[in-house]
Amino acid sequence: MDQRCAASEQPYLSRRQNWVNQLHRHALMQPGATALRFLGHTVTWAELRRRVAALAGALSRRGVGFGDRVMVLMLNRTEFVESVLAANMIGAIAVPVNFRLTPAELAFLVDDCEARLMITEPVLAAVGNAVRNITPVLNTIVVAA
Repeated sequence: MDQRCAASEQPYLSRRQNWVNQLHRHALMQPGATALRFLGHTVTWAELRRRVAALAGALSRRGVGFGDRVMVLMLNRTEFVESVLAANMIGAIAVPVNFRLTPAELAFLVDDCEARLMITEPVLAAVGNAVRNITPVLNTIVVAA
């Protein structure tokens, strides 16, 4: 049976079952367990929650809020997951994009989705800056290595 909330018409349980709530749940229930593993680097659930909350705070201080789009331009790395979760934590919408796109193609996507901010990494910072030069309303955050 599908229980629905009259106010939102969403399934009742879906309001609580989201990525951020699951992150909090895992960090509370098994804080020392492995959440992410990439290239020999391991991140625990507690560490992931701390890092995601810190990035979410930084995004909020930059003026990103509920419903805003946050473009994520990264190679495969743990910070990609952290960026998507941080955007979700503050109610923003993560917009992951292919790092192979040209600055002009990325600028089109920025304008189309109205991204307020781009999270990128040092190796792609030049691409992010080129996009910002085409679309000056975009801010760029470079993720430390």
